[in-house]
Amino acid sequence: MTDPQPPAVDGLRPDEMSAYAALEDRVRAGATVPLTLAPQRRGKPPRHWLDLSTEERQAAVQQLGLPKFRADQISRHVFEGLDLDPAGWTDLPAAVRAQVAEAFLPRLLT
Repeated sequence: MTDPQPPAVDGLRPDEMSAYAALEDRVRAGATVPLTLAPQRRGKPPRHWLDLSTEERQAAVQQLGLPKFRADQISRHVFEGLDLDPAGWTDLPAAVRAQVAEAFLPRLLT
């Protein structure tokens, strides 16, 4: 019995090559990859500014210890300026920008 032809790996990136090689090594060593048909439970997504009502935004800003008017400033940037990156929001102090980004503008897709 001869070994089967290895699949063509010409178009793979270096990171894909190393992952493929690692998988090949595991298979040769007799390791198996578990087959799971049920999706993993992921929990609730993080709270995002876009999900909050006007009253919830004002309450959330106050919970961070910021003045209520900051909710309007953030909303203007997000809804009117369509800008989700607080780094360029110069009407907010730099420390507040980082705080707002962490609390209200999480990355939803990775």
